Formats: sequence, structure tokens, C-alpha cells
Amino acid sequence: MTIHGDRVSQHLSAFLDNPRSMPSARGFLAQLDVETGLHKPSTTASEEARNDSNAAYLLTKDGVIAKQNFLALVEMDGTFSKVGPYFNASTPQGDPRDVDKALHRLRAQIQLKAITTTDRLAAFYPPGAVRSSNAALKGFLYVQQGLKDHYKAIKDEDFTKFVRSVPREDRYAMVGTTHLLIPSLRGRSDDIPQMSLDDLDSDEDEDDVTLSPSKLKAKHPSESNAELTSTNLTLRDLPDPEGQYALTGSALEAEIVPPRVYDGRRRLVPPHKYDTVNRDTLAIVETSICGWEMRKVNKLVTHLRIESIQLLDNGLLPLPSPSPSPPPSPTPAPKRKLATKRNDPAKRMRTRASSSTASSSTAKDDGIEGVIEEDEIMEVEDKKDPNPDGL
Repeated sequence: MTIHGDRVSQHLSAFLDNPRSMPSARGFLAQLDVETGLHKPSTTASEEARNDSNAAYLLTKDGVIAKQNFLALVEMDGTFSKVGPYFNASTPQGDPRDVDKALHRLRAQIQLKAITTTDRLAAFYPPGAVRSSNAALKGFLYVQQGLKDHYKAIKDEDFTKFVRSVPREDRYAMVGTTHLLIPSLRGRSDDIPQMSLDDLDSDEDEDDVTLSPSKLKAKHPSESNAELTSTNLTLRDLPDPEGQYALTGSALEAEIVPPRVYDGRRRLVPPHKYDTVNRDTLAIVETSICGWEMRKVNKLVTHLRIESIQLLDNGLLPLPSPSPSPPPSPTPAPKRKLATKRNDPAKRMRTRASSSTASSSTAKDDGIEGVIEEDEIMEVEDKKDPNPDGL
């Protein structure tokens, strides 16, 4: 426990230092545009958001999808969780319900709760962790109320909420819902990648007259889905205790796109393994808020959309050590100048003199001012500034 607890503390400290983490309820709400309700995401949003059953999203004041990063305990067996085997195509008791008709909107539903000072790992929570987690819960409650106020014509019983009271418990739960598990079955006809000017006329294309969906998608592969579909998981691979999936025919070969739920070793957890996650596992969660206004029946359905979950379970790996700073370069020694000592008028220079008076002459006459001996060479050091920074 100590090793795991220390690693948890390390991860939580790094999370709290991240500017994307939940600051405070007021700081979170200051970034949002709640007053104008939910809006369709722009073409710059992720493909998952743009293709998510025509959902509208809560935006920031800058007009982009608002993302929330916070700490929570994952309750896979919670009252509102639907993690298998038929996910949200089942009753609260887990019995299948219209599975064949619900495949195009199949999602996992995961209950989350704010951390507290009485949690099993509370001793390893760094300062500010509990406050940050509960700020998320408070912020979500405020947003939920703001959406209710915006869509005033909708009755409370026709408003599907993402923060709910837990029956027989004096607490709230946040209900997270994943993106579509089988997006290929959503049945939308407008699943067309964004075109660029290069798609109109290209010298590289041998045939730039006919354009098909396969050609256009080949030019614009989805980077986000490329990572998620690497498991090659299909509907046939999911547990089917009631034989409901077996009745769906060709849909059995439809590809499952696993949500971004990772264990402590950064391994993707497939959806049919969610019910094996230990209760109250601590996690770092990223979400967005979206919904659908059904004007014909006067209903509003809102989701706390799970963008990613990083479980801090017993297999949690330590954070990589920061790269060591390069050693400082040695300060170069001050340069020393060699200076020639000038003739001192008070000091006589030794000159050569001939003992013969006939050939005697002065050194000056021979064009030699004087011979400087080695002991007369001075070493001059640079003066050291006692205050180099000017302080």
C-alpha cells in the first residue's frame, strides 16, 4: 500500500500542478457559456464529437467544447452504472432491453463520485486534492441548474440529468457516459470528412473526376480513431449471456471503438472488462457536457461525456523522472595579459658596452633601446568587479 500510495500522491500532485486541472467551482464556471445553452460543435471539434448522434455541447466563452479535468472515484457497480454486458441497452437491473434497436446508440455508463477525506487513500492525497474534486461536483450542479433555467419550457421530470442523488445515501453522483461504442452503426448519412482545396483538383490524382466516400476517407484518416480501433474488437467478441447480440446478424462484425479508459499501466481497458475494475478506484477524469433537446416531445437529455479516464489502480506506474538538467558550463578563468614594463627613467637599463674605446658606442647608436630581461615581464590580472550584477 505504501508504494501504491506514494505513487498516487505523486500523480495527484502532478495533476494539481497542471493548469488544465479543475481550479475552483468559480474558476471553472468563469470559463463557460452556460446562459446560451448547448450548441453544435464546430468543424474543428473531434470526429467523435461531430459524429456523436448529433449532440450539442456546452461551449466555453471562446466557442470551443468545454473540457473538465477532475479527480473522482469510479463506481463501476454504482446505482447508475451500466457497464455490461449490454451497457445502456439494459434495464437498471441489468436485463437486456431492445438490444437490436439500441445498438446504434450503445454506450457505457459509469458512476463517479467526488473524493473525500475518509477515502481509503485519503492519507496520500496532497493538499488541494479534495477541494479540487468537490469543486467539479459543485460546478456540474451549477451548470445543470443553468441548463434547466435556459430550457424553461421543459418540466423537471422530462429533464435527464448527469448529476443525481443516490437513493438511500446522502450524496450526489456524477453519471458519466461514453461516446458511441459502435459509431459505424449510427446510421447517419452526413458522415463526410472535411474537404480541403486540394481535394477539388489534384495533380497527383490519376482520376480526379469521380470521388467516393472511401477515396475521401483515405485522404483524411481519423487520427483519434486510429489509436482506439487498434484492438480490432467486434460485437461478436463481447459477452452475450442472453444471446441478444447473436440475433443482430451482420452487426456482429461491427467494430467496437473502446472509450479512452486506461489502467495504471496505461493499457486500454476494453468495455467488456469494466465490471472487473475495483470499486472506488481513484481516477483522473476528463469530461465534456452535451445533450439533446427533443422539441417534439419537449424533453432534454444531458450527458456528462467521458473523454478519458486514467485509473490510479494498484498497478499504477510511477511518473517518469524528469530529465536531469545539463551541468552548468565551467566559468572560464580570467584572461591574463602579458605586458612589457616600460623604461623607468629612474632605473638604468643595462646596455652592452665595449671595453675598447675605439669601437665603443651606445646601444642607442646601434638602434637597440635596451634588452628586457625575463624578470622584468609583468603579469597583469583583470580587476574583479565586487558587484557584477550591479546590486
